[in-house]
Amino acid sequence: MKIVITGRKGFIGKHLEPLLKSQGHEIAEIGMELNHIHHQVLEVDAVVHLAAITVVADFLTNPSEAYDTNVGGVNHILDFCRRNSVRLVYISTSGVYDPLSRAVKETDRVAPANSYSASKHMGELLCARYHRDFGVSVIILRLFNVYGPRQREEFVISYIFNCLYGDGPLNIKAPRALRDFIYVDDVCMAILKVLKRESRELEVFNVGSGKTVSIAELAGKIYRLGGKRMPAEVEMGRGEDIPWLCANLDSVKTHLEWEPKVSLDDGLMMMNMEYTGVQ
Repeated sequence: MKIVITGRKGFIGKHLEPLLKSQGHEIAEIGMELNHIHHQVLEVDAVVHLAAITVVADFLTNPSEAYDTNVGGVNHILDFCRRNSVRLVYISTSGVYDPLSRAVKETDRVAPANSYSASKHMGELLCARYHRDFGVSVIILRLFNVYGPRQREEFVISYIFNCLYGDGPLNIKAPRALRDFIYVDDVCMAILKVLKRESRELEVFNVGSGKTVSIAELAGKIYRLGGKRMPAEVEMGRGEDIPWLCANLDSVKTHLEWEPKVSLDDGLMMMNMEYTGVQ
């Protein structure tokens, strides 16, 4: 299979590309910006759309560029898929959900809590429109909190590791918030499963661990891996942006025969090896 990966040099893309190549797939070079791709004719089988601005602050400092990338970008990708009869795997976020007191299903209410999540939901709506109007084959993956080696520092697990080994002050803004963390290799395996799927329907799947941990407990796990106690001066904020969010995995297990393999403890251990250089 010949596949286009947008954002292939980003966090998930750097893990996904070698996996796909190891399975015999060819990665196609597009050699242009997203706002020009819809004019190109390529003989490819699928597009995995990872490219996105993911930092909420960027939507406040430069909203035009952020929305143009996340919403305009998927529009151009969908038009490319329409013109070339190509399947799209659209990477969305669990942030589109309205948090519930139980694990969220793909059919549950959508209520994006921030600008990034709103932009991804707009992308989902475009996917649905292109599917209904033009028959474009789209599968949407709503990723929960992805983590793993080589992730940027602004994401919570990388941030805590950097505080641990950089001896910087640790500021946890929402210590009691419960999150569902999923290791990047498991996410890549879910994408691989989707690429093998023969269905041409518009489908949405959660990709998470199905388990939650508080941010405070998470920080404690990481500091214990480093053989340290959390600093006594740690700042524990009171803000809770989304207090509880967990994936219901019934649908993805049934239809994709996928489930996570890497536990949080094992994933954190592998990240710790990256920081310490110990294998």
